Amino acid sequence: FSVAASNAQMKTRVKPVWWFGESGAVNFNTFRGTTQVLNQNTTVPAAFHKGNDVRPYASLLAEYRPGKVLGGMLNVAYDNRGGRFDQVMAPCNCPADLKTNLSYVTIEPSLRIAPFSNAFYIFTGPVISFNVMKRFDYRQDKQPDVREDFSDIRKTVFSGQAGAGI
Repeated sequence: FSVAASNAQMKTRVKPVWWFGESGAVNFNTFRGTTQVLNQNTTVPAAFHKGNDVRPYASLLAEYRPGKVLGGMLNVAYDNRGGRFDQVMAPCNCPADLKTNLSYVTIEPSLRIAPFSNAFYIFTGPVISFNVMKRFDYRQDKQPDVREDFSDIRKTVFSGQAGAGI
């Protein structure tokens, strides 16, 4: 019997600088405040104050990792922030419902930092969201249903993000 070492697997693999992927998630949307003027044509008789819903989020991601510590990320996403408000009673003692469909295309460039040079990283950066849908459905007993667009929705929303990942 004899044993011999082989060097067949000794070649080191070069890690890529560019990484690509996708993500899918859900938004847990919560509404608070007073919503009564929906657009120039529609002011509802009873204000809506609370609501919530779960809506989809999906994105494509590109990461640039030239070294072990610093890098960059670019996420381009479809972000639905719609939902349903809790039912209210109109002055006619009629139930009223409001459902919204607010959707955005979002661009999220981020600085990526791996402080321990391993799989754990933190990221931060701006978020630019472009409104692509601002539809609402209003229903009240004894009245015709209204399906129109909100009038006071910003076309572009600027915000920021920070997070961590593995």
